[in-house]
Amino acid sequence: MRPAKVPGEVVVRKVWASLGERMDPKTHLVRPAWLTMMREIHVCRQRIADAVNLLKAEGKIEIVDEKVRKRNRDWSVRYYRLLKP
Repeated sequence: MRPAKVPGEVVVRKVWASLGERMDPKTHLVRPAWLTMMREIHVCRQRIADAVNLLKAEGKIEIVDEKVRKRNRDWSVRYYRLLKP
């Protein structure tokens, strides 16, 4: 039997709480950790992406891309900055 669908507002609250728990208190930055949130909230990646986009539209988070050089290669690392923790 499939579990009941989690309402959208509940997903947004849980994504916000998950990001807040893992946030660096000094910089307010957090790595997305999609798999962790999928396991905690029990929803698919798309539902989490929708919640993140809603939080971004509400001005609660900002997406920060950082370039990192490892092994003679440039990598892009994405963080979320929580603006209203």
